Amino acid sequence: MELFVVATPIGNLGDASERLRACLEQVDVVAAEDTRRAHHLYECLKIKAPKIINYFDHNEAVSSEGIIQLLKQGKKVALVSDAGTPCISDPGYRVVAAAHAAGVKVTPIPGPSALITIIQSSGLPSDCFTFVGFLPRTSEARAKEFAKWKNFPGSVVFFETAPRILDAFEDLRNQFPDALCALGRELTKMHEEIVQKTVSEMTTWLGARETLKGEFAVMIDLRSYRKTTWSEEEVDSEIQRLVSEEVSTKDIVSQLETSGWAKDQIYKKALKFK
Repeated sequence: MELFVVATPIGNLGDASERLRACLEQVDVVAAEDTRRAHHLYECLKIKAPKIINYFDHNEAVSSEGIIQLLKQGKKVALVSDAGTPCISDPGYRVVAAAHAAGVKVTPIPGPSALITIIQSSGLPSDCFTFVGFLPRTSEARAKEFAKWKNFPGSVVFFETAPRILDAFEDLRNQFPDALCALGRELTKMHEEIVQKTVSEMTTWLGARETLKGEFAVMIDLRSYRKTTWSEEEVDSEIQRLVSEEVSTKDIVSQLETSGWAKDQIYKKALKFK
């Protein structure tokens, strides 16, 4: 029994490793987010495709059971997403969790990831970062998400689609106008672009483009916006917000450790508002 968690090229087929090819050749079944893309990958690599089954966000809980049954029958199964690394803003973690619970050996086949690609090409500090996946769809929800970032001491990485990228940056400009950011579009593909500007400059640059296509990976350095010493009103307001979101006391203390307040002070306040 062995489940392979397989990273596939995000654009450039030259990123397909020999280990990836060998894995895809030896497995009995491929569990794919999109079976058509999986068949196309096999055609591009010029290797014979095994049985390919479907799993995705909305059926992952159910399909996990079928995949585990295949593994228990002694089948070798490869888990692949549309492109890049499964479980990184892509479905897959439920399958992997079920495999661990069933005592199945889990073997990663590392490789391309838009997350790592934008970090390594951003020119921004990468010693401390957080990844938030795709942003919320509405301006109000994005504003709430961005407000949380002021507590984070490093950089933030997110993905966004072409129809929403400009709106996202207009909202970002309201809170972090001078923050330096890097934007990657069509990473590893023919029309790849990687640009570094402030949030205000990037908003203007995006607004001047005639067309915006593809998916975007963005990294933003928020160190200059980090709060060093919060007022009591700011601390109380943030604790009340986190309590309303049912964040645990331990996590509240962790999230506010950059506020300049002692952990025991935050802990006592969090208990008071619980």
